[in-house]
Amino acid sequence: GFSGPTILNAAGDVADLLHEGTVTAVVDLFPAQDIGTLDRTLVTLFDANKNKALRNALRELLPPGAADIALSLVPQLPADKKVHSITKDERRALIDTMKGLPATIMGLMGLDRAVVADGGVLLSEVDMRTMRSLKCSNLFITGDLLNITRPSGGYSLQLCWTSGYVAGTNA
Repeated sequence: GFSGPTILNAAGDVADLLHEGTVTAVVDLFPAQDIGTLDRTLVTLFDANKNKALRNALRELLPPGAADIALSLVPQLPADKKVHSITKDERRALIDTMKGLPATIMGLMGLDRAVVADGGVLLSEVDMRTMRSLKCSNLFITGDLLNITRPSGGYSLQLCWTSGYVAGTNA
């Protein structure tokens, strides 16, 4: 499966889209490189591995399993073809695939792998100056218990620390 902050931040929208039908993500395996830079990277890799099968040469560049996936999407390019025989057009087809790898999303990873990103007690039910519940005067509500949608990447921790400090100061 896919993971990381970008994936976690998109998971709610993906869940909604999955209710409507098939969801396909387009993955750029080399987001930091434009097509020209990636082409030069491949040329350098191919020059250093001229007699290797394409599948084996690509394993030096791609994560485990990704070479086979990418090659399966370029049917005109056999995985066992020797690197020195790859044409410019075949290399370009491979680059286009690596810059736009389609991935069908079958579902989310389930509650056992879930990360809290939203939901909880409505902010209109909390005095945000003190974090005291407006419904139960001796209850303070902090962190992930609050209905605040936030991106992944440490924001939940900051929300917990900040709201916990405010609640602790006012309790």
